[in-house]
Amino acid sequence: MSDVPYTWRVSLTTFNCAKAFPFEQREVVSNIAKQLLPKAINHDMYVIGLQEFAAIWQGSFPNIVEPLLISLADHIIKYLNSQSRRKYSLAGSSNTGAIGLIVIADESFVKKQVATCNYRCGYFWSNLKGAVAICCTLERMGGKPEVFTFICNHLTANKGEAYKLQRIQDYNAVLAACTEQFRLMSFNEGHVFFMGDLNFRLEGLEDLNTDYASPEDLLEISRNRDELNVCKRKGLIFQGFEEADIRFPPTYKYITEQSNKFDLKRMPAWCDRILFKEYPGSNYTIDSYTSVERTPDLQFSDHKAVRLVIEIPQLSTALTTNPLRSLPPAQSSLIGDVADTVFGYGGWAAANKIHYWIVLFLIGFLIIRIL
Repeated sequence: MSDVPYTWRVSLTTFNCAKAFPFEQREVVSNIAKQLLPKAINHDMYVIGLQEFAAIWQGSFPNIVEPLLISLADHIIKYLNSQSRRKYSLAGSSNTGAIGLIVIADESFVKKQVATCNYRCGYFWSNLKGAVAICCTLERMGGKPEVFTFICNHLTANKGEAYKLQRIQDYNAVLAACTEQFRLMSFNEGHVFFMGDLNFRLEGLEDLNTDYASPEDLLEISRNRDELNVCKRKGLIFQGFEEADIRFPPTYKYITEQSNKFDLKRMPAWCDRILFKEYPGSNYTIDSYTSVERTPDLQFSDHKAVRLVIEIPQLSTALTTNPLRSLPPAQSSLIGDVADTVFGYGGWAAANKIHYWIVLFLIGFLIIRIL
């Protein structure tokens, strides 16, 4: 085994699809797959995190959402293999409701372990909000096995102090769940990426004169008014994590079917983020951290996708995240299952305009079966 230090080149993209991803249009899906990836195809891994990639009610039915996620992974792999001399394959995919995660890696890498973690923190412990994580051990020829953990999240929405505190609680709960689930895989000693629609908003009132095309304004606002960065400086969240400077306009909320026009019913904010665990001596290189252009194929969503391309070191010494003081209260699997069933069949009935008494009968019958 060689002692020559290696680096890993990783591309990560997060995209809230606003429950409108056009899976039924195969050509459009292929175009979307291309646009979520960087132009240069020469990376070791590609990670795609999605939120609301299907209707919320569909997230209650694995037989619906899992094939959708795999179909997108197939489109991405097909494109990657058509553009590179390297060959890529699926390292892992998983979902928590309509929150999905796809990890693709050079197929020459040895995959020794792949584990998943699914956490629900929506209403009544449902999958309306939550996270999905994949932890895998990869080894390339002449290298050493290393642990990679990718966590895709959709945290509590809305502006306000109570919602902000709930997001902080969600974050701690997700990390605690991953720490517990991946405790046998040296989770705390490997690479960790935390991404998704984290839903942090801007503090204060909106200034209608803000110039989101100005790099200076963007940097000042993102550093001093963005909830995530303010809370991070106060030590409330993301201790031991880093994020590249934000030099792109807010990623939410846009008017659908238009290119770059904000929906002023909501204050623009950087809801969509990608962070990574600190490396000693800042031993990494950011190739790019940017939002993805809202082409016509991507205008079905009111979010902009965000992509991070980063080169990270081989880990020769253990890295550890700050241990949590305690695990969150255990989520009630039974309550969450019932809630998902109610939301799932209720949403299905509403989508199909089923008469309400049939809905009530089905929900009551299913609850009795579950209990």
